[in-house]
Amino acid sequence: MHQLSHTSFAGCVFEDNQCVGGGGAICAPFDALPELTSCQLRRNSASGSTAQGGALYSNAFAGSPVENVVMEVFDCLFQANVANQGGALYLTGSAADILNARFISNRTNDGSDRHGGAVWNRNTKVGDFVYDVDFANCLFLANSAGGRGGAMYTTRDANLVGNCGLGASCVEIYGSTLSQNVAAGKTGGVYGEYTTLKAYNSIFWNNDDSDGATSIMSEQVLGENGSDISVSSSCVQDSLALDGSVPFNASNIDADPLFFDPLGPDLTAFTGDEDLHPAVDPAVSPVADAGNNLSIPNGCLDSVVQPGCDEDPIAIDLDGNPRPANYPGVGPGADTADMGAYEIQCTASAACADAVACTTDYVCTAGGSQGCAHEPVDAACVDSFACTIDTCSVAEGACVNTPAIDYCGDLDVCTFAVCDPTIEPHGMDGCAFPVRGGFGDVTGDGGVDIFDILCVLDGFAGVFTTCGRSNVDLDYNSVPQSCEPDGLIDIFDVLAVLDAFAGIDPCCGGGAKVFLAVSDADIFPNPASDGATWVSVTTGIKSVKAKAETGASYDVPAYRAKVVASDTTLAMVPQSDTIDAGGTVAVDVFADDVKDLRGYQLRLTGTDAGFAASATIIDVYVDTEREDYVFFGADARHAEDMENHRMVVALLDGGVTQTGRVYLGTFVFKADESPQDGIRAAIHSNDGVILVDPSGAVLDVAAPSSAEVALR
Repeated sequence: MHQLSHTSFAGCVFEDNQCVGGGGAICAPFDALPELTSCQLRRNSASGSTAQGGALYSNAFAGSPVENVVMEVFDCLFQANVANQGGALYLTGSAADILNARFISNRTNDGSDRHGGAVWNRNTKVGDFVYDVDFANCLFLANSAGGRGGAMYTTRDANLVGNCGLGASCVEIYGSTLSQNVAAGKTGGVYGEYTTLKAYNSIFWNNDDSDGATSIMSEQVLGENGSDISVSSSCVQDSLALDGSVPFNASNIDADPLFFDPLGPDLTAFTGDEDLHPAVDPAVSPVADAGNNLSIPNGCLDSVVQPGCDEDPIAIDLDGNPRPANYPGVGPGADTADMGAYEIQCTASAACADAVACTTDYVCTAGGSQGCAHEPVDAACVDSFACTIDTCSVAEGACVNTPAIDYCGDLDVCTFAVCDPTIEPHGMDGCAFPVRGGFGDVTGDGGVDIFDILCVLDGFAGVFTTCGRSNVDLDYNSVPQSCEPDGLIDIFDVLAVLDAFAGIDPCCGGGAKVFLAVSDADIFPNPASDGATWVSVTTGIKSVKAKAETGASYDVPAYRAKVVASDTTLAMVPQSDTIDAGGTVAVDVFADDVKDLRGYQLRLTGTDAGFAASATIIDVYVDTEREDYVFFGADARHAEDMENHRMVVALLDGGVTQTGRVYLGTFVFKADESPQDGIRAAIHSNDGVILVDPSGAVLDVAAPSSAEVALR
């Protein structure tokens, strides 16, 4: 049937028609751009030397251009149509909006130049007008091409401008599913050359071609010869699913979309009887609520706004169901578009009731797939304590009231602010303030170690996921002699926790009070009556390295942190193999092949167990000027604790990876004047070696073998 005017077809069936040339069922040359609504075009064919468009041929380029005229196709089926170019549709110079259409088992004849198993398109300038071709909520299933583009082949005249806009030319695909399409040449999905193609909220999965040079990703979508291809908020198959790398754009996913029935009744893929609705049981398809609502097109699909077109978003999917719709418990918790042509529909149902009192229960369907979903209702879990984060956990089957890390706070550096209503006394908000295990005990585990230092460094960077702001705020120098925190997390808090590690407890009864001066010029005799002294910030921790007398030492409790595997090994290497009576020897600690290291703590064993009684530890230090220092040139902080024979080093943020041997720190020994034995130095077996990555996890590293120095 040849179209010479803008004719509309509604509810029509075109079957088993043939045409020599273009358009087995409908041929629309010149400026004839038909409208088709709820039509079926099956088993139509075009033959002859051209044989273009097995079901429909449209060539607006052949006639006089008509502004604001667009071919419209809505809710139509194109199935088992055949041609040389464009098994179902052949479009050239035509503006077209194709909405809710199914292209199933269309094909081109054999031949390397037979492109576009379902659709062949060329964007061509018609007079002064250039229009887009747009597809929304469409299904392309089991189409095949003898050449390129099993589902679609698209190109444009070389002199046209792309970018999809007025006066420009492109193809846009919205919310569509393209799967199990095949090409004997390149790209079973969509192949473009000299073209601009943009796709949104769509699925490109398990399309295939016979071109051995084409990657799995290029079998889905491929642009060549200067094409501009953009795919976003879509599910695109690549060579390795869920490997952390997704094709085209970070908004895409590469997870199996879990179609409901990818084989169909005949149990064979690529035959056209498959059900490509997303599954909801036993597993929920990853395309649920994974799209972008901003990429749902409005009723004016084409770049030229047609008179009377609906500028509101198209609010249905291929089945005519509402889009977007919320899948409970998945995504942002609001109505969000699914990827692909179908939108999963969920309604509240007592038939899906679970045993969790804080959930609302739904039955969800997509085509023949049906399952239950459960939406957590956090409001049902609110307790009487303001400091808890109240959530409904489907996994745990109950309400979970998690203490907020950064809610509680006071103005005392000697108390530990914590949300814990089980501690007495506690406030009405659930906050309690037990005494810390000493000044600098930021984590509340009873001592000061590398984890306290890392918490303060994180706080300095504005991160309070492990330790709360009140516990990290240790600097009291802005209010001398009051020991009240200053409300800021800055370098002074970092220096304060390093002081605490070194044994200085200025406020909580552990040692002599020491205030940090802003510069050397600010050092002056302390006006206070408690014997406190001032030291310079500019000289760093070295200026307060000697520990004030504080009484007995303590063993820091083992910190309960996640442990991760590590290939790093440690070694203790003396700078000399022998020592004279009364002489000194330094023992360096090295690490081999560190990966993603943020900080570390080293500790020797006690005097009577770790080395001969005829020697004494006289220094513990980190030589940051050594070029083999693990953090050489990086922004790191360190401290030494002479009483407990410890050192700690940490980066302000990030981590360092080093191959080969790197230097960590040094312990210095002095032999007695009348020694009996040589010196044997060993790292503490409990908390002597703590290496930590940027996430706070402890690297699984064994203590090194001991280092021995013989007497001369």
